[in-house]
Amino acid sequence: MHRWIVSCVLLVGFFASAKAQEKCLWVKSSDYVQPAILDSLSILEESIRVKGSNGETYAFQYDLNTNEFQVIFRGASLPDSVNICYQTFSIRLDQAVARRTLLADYDSMAQFRDTRLLESPTFDFREELFQVRISINQEV
Repeated sequence: MHRWIVSCVLLVGFFASAKAQEKCLWVKSSDYVQPAILDSLSILEESIRVKGSNGETYAFQYDLNTNEFQVIFRGASLPDSVNICYQTFSIRLDQAVARRTLLADYDSMAQFRDTRLLESPTFDFREELFQVRISINQEV
């Protein structure tokens, strides 16, 4: 019984951390007339809602590749502030995950190069475990 309760708590905690989180901010309208970064995490574009203090909704542009957000105001006057609600994920989707490229690290036609000697001084020797004598002119 105790194991079942612990496993349920762990599963709920795992799925709760993977769920998108909604944030709502009151920001100055002048801050987002030009494209700017709204959050350091990636935003789900379908979840963005921009409303003014009188309940009027505003159009926006969001670029997932650069994480830049811009509110499009129609008319001559800007409202004092707007309420922006959005959902974020716990990762940034446009961030580089690895700094390696296949062109630099992998060549299917080349032989394997052991780069451990260059990377770490602990592999500074090679030892032959089994003595192998190969003779080209040897008859079988």
